[in-house]
Amino acid sequence: MLNDLAALAKTLGCTQAQLALAWTIANKDVSVALLGFTKLEQIHENLKAVEVMRNWTQDTEDKC
Repeated sequence: MLNDLAALAKTLGCTQAQLALAWTIANKDVSVALLGFTKLEQIHENLKAVEVMRNWTQDTEDKC
């Protein structure tokens, strides 16, 4: 299953962590997504999940 998610993340041009955050943000049952970071660079990495979420489709949802 994780190999499938890794392939999907690669297809979407993101990391698996970014894919997980994008799924969390796109999920209608989630009201808050907490982004953790200790370094400034990690903010940019976490925000990439928002870009992935903007391109979220039903097909992407079905693959998760």
